[in-house]
Amino acid sequence: SDRQWALNNVGQSAGEPGVDINILGGWDILANTPGVPSIPEGVTVAVIDEGVDLNHRDLNLVEGYDATGQGSEGGANPWDAHGTACAGIIGAKKNNMGIVGVAPDVKIMPVRIAYSPEPEDRHWVTTDAQIADGILWAATHGARVLSNSYGGGRRSGIMDRALKTARDMGCTFVFASGNNNDPTVSYPGRSDKVIAVGALDPCGERKNPDGCDGAPWGSSY
Repeated sequence: SDRQWALNNVGQSAGEPGVDINILGGWDILANTPGVPSIPEGVTVAVIDEGVDLNHRDLNLVEGYDATGQGSEGGANPWDAHGTACAGIIGAKKNNMGIVGVAPDVKIMPVRIAYSPEPEDRHWVTTDAQIADGILWAATHGARVLSNSYGGGRRSGIMDRALKTARDMGCTFVFASGNNNDPTVSYPGRSDKVIAVGALDPCGERKNPDGCDGAPWGSSY
């Protein structure tokens, strides 16, 4: 999609050309370096979130899990779109439909650790134990990259133990730094067991309410 400035910024979205992750260079390395396998052949990414649309044609989905006890096998409520969006950013197929992911065709494991009760009530229903359960399920079922675009609240012993166990199994964690526009990274993003990721705007500045994209939120740092 030509709107995906984060992959290839040519000045769209009122941005600064070149402020991107240089994905074209990355794809070129995967395609043309002898002995380097393509990502989809060997990596499963667990999207630990509010579930993923299990019927989405643009995602290469594998078996999932619902840690909330709702029995969805990793599927989302129709009004819970965050996990599906995250899955697309990671691995939407390169098929001339919709967007394209950073790692097209990578295997996506949907792990549901939270849900919104109804469309008008969008707060997350979850517990630390359910989050820990989802993390450990993903780690024991073949995921080696665990994407977690959430955070907040107090440090949790049960979550710390789950993170350590999964990391000892060889998993890499990515957590959001938070959207509070302040110098305090959200937990679990501030854990020493994970990689915390913040956000830039299309002009190359830390995402903030006064940035060039006009969106009224800021990335914690």
